[in-house]
Amino acid sequence: MDIPPILLGAIFLIIIIAVVLIPRVVSKIKGPIKWRNILIIMIIILIALGIFYAVTQIPSEQIELTEEQKEIDLFLLNYYDGLRNMSTSRIVDLFSENAIVVSSEGTTYKGTKMIKRYFDEKFIHLERYDVKYIVSDIKIEDGLAKAVYHSEERGFITGATLWPIEGLREEFTLVKQQGSWKIKGLIISHE
Repeated sequence: MDIPPILLGAIFLIIIIAVVLIPRVVSKIKGPIKWRNILIIMIIILIALGIFYAVTQIPSEQIELTEEQKEIDLFLLNYYDGLRNMSTSRIVDLFSENAIVVSSEGTTYKGTKMIKRYFDEKFIHLERYDVKYIVSDIKIEDGLAKAVYHSEERGFITGATLWPIEGLREEFTLVKQQGSWKIKGLIISHE
């Protein structure tokens, strides 16, 4: 489970409040514990839980999708699963024969053979590849679709330090061929 930075900040704030306030309240208790002191501690805990609840209810950046858009999103899930599994063949199967990929370095790959080479070279020295993504926009018109995703990707090399997380914007152009979607174009750029 990914914890959003704002939630981490709220949890950190709750811990600081608890560390600072609870000892002060408890240190003022002399003699037997009074109901008033227990009530103060309970209020602090309830406020902390309220903050936690409020922060977890912040809507995600994920957009609401129509049924047609969900079909595209489900199709592109295969692309991201292919990346995670470093499965070049699974990824290439999603592209049309004459597809074009423009890498984040600006190199253009035309056709499935060159696209396969691009992904083979991307994965060649990696032990693992992690991907987190979120859909930003999907538009469908006349058998064509445009989808924009934002992703964070990181490759792991055996025995090496971690690569930095790479923030990417991926713009897909999809076409419906024989009743199923295929990626016709993919432009990958750094965010």
